[in-house]
Amino acid sequence: MNETRVTRRAHAQFRKFSAGQGPDECFLFVEGAESTPFDRAVAVMEREYAQALEALGLHGDTAVYRRFFVSDAANQVELLKHSPLCGDGAAREKVAASIIQQPPLNGSKIAMFAYHVADEALHKEVVGNQQLLLRRDGISQLWFTNLAEVNGTRGAAAQTEVLFEQLIDLLHRHGGTLADSTVRTWVYVRDVDRNYRAMVNARRELFARHGLTPETHYIASTGIEGHGANADTLVSLDALSLLGLQAGQVYHLKAHDYLCDTIAYNVTFERGTRIAFRDRCHFHISGTASINKDGDVMHVGDVVKQTERAFENVAALLADGGGTLSDLMYVLVYLRDLSDAAVVRDYLDTVVSELPCILLAAPVCRPQWLVEIEGVAIAPNDDPTLPAF
Repeated sequence: MNETRVTRRAHAQFRKFSAGQGPDECFLFVEGAESTPFDRAVAVMEREYAQALEALGLHGDTAVYRRFFVSDAANQVELLKHSPLCGDGAAREKVAASIIQQPPLNGSKIAMFAYHVADEALHKEVVGNQQLLLRRDGISQLWFTNLAEVNGTRGAAAQTEVLFEQLIDLLHRHGGTLADSTVRTWVYVRDVDRNYRAMVNARRELFARHGLTPETHYIASTGIEGHGANADTLVSLDALSLLGLQAGQVYHLKAHDYLCDTIAYNVTFERGTRIAFRDRCHFHISGTASINKDGDVMHVGDVVKQTERAFENVAALLADGGGTLSDLMYVLVYLRDLSDAAVVRDYLDTVVSELPCILLAAPVCRPQWLVEIEGVAIAPNDDPTLPAF
């Protein structure tokens, strides 16, 4: 029997997918206390997270990936590393960890997204600077995070190439390739209005060298404003790769009546990707904005209408793979203008009131886009010919 459970609290929101055969998957947002010093906000986040795990019947070892959203990375990253949730040294946990400056819009200095897999047979191995290999009998997960630095590399284009080559090297060491294994990336760009195009051009050229072309496929992705503590780091990268995928498991989502392929404006990512397993399908929805089938920005200047159109586009992508908005496990909502947070939150409370979501300050790649959303959906599946999750 498949089940989803949603809980929303003052500081924690979580949703669980349960299937009859495979392990439970849990997705959590936890925000720190509003209008308090950073150490106090982190303490509240730690407490609320522990309570959420208790409510879900989970222990900390089930954590696979944590992403921390902070308001002032230069002053907060080193403090955050003292937390057991993102520790190093003796406090280090076997979990992929990512830190990005994308201020939460609830008034707190920090928020966290966490992904847990409740499977006693998991084997976790830290394979880099808090990068994680999650070994399983069938499909293994390889998480690459932005704590991999690009020290000494100048320019957004050069940094993009270095980061993807680091990912490619990690994949090769574990029997994977960029084209066959990587299913999702998050590319964070400091000063996105200035540096996004250089990142896009470098990524397109690197993809072509590694067999990712309009005739093959690309990778689901979000390219968004965000950065770490190092002022010289213009580009950061998180990525999820699946090792051991079989032919036919991956389907790239299209919705040509609603939005065009990204190559139409010389950008190289998939709008979304469905990964089919024996008892479930994962839908990785890329950063999605208010765009039409011709690649034009819709509803210029109206953030609520843009949010509505973005959700229409997401619904169309999910439908192409047999999913619906009700299958979403969570959404991230990125806003260019912080003053839009209240009206967007009101809209979300009316249309997706039961869906875990978090609002972040992060300009999108085109200034006219006031909002972008992304998320993961999981739908039940029944195909005994496919590998188990």
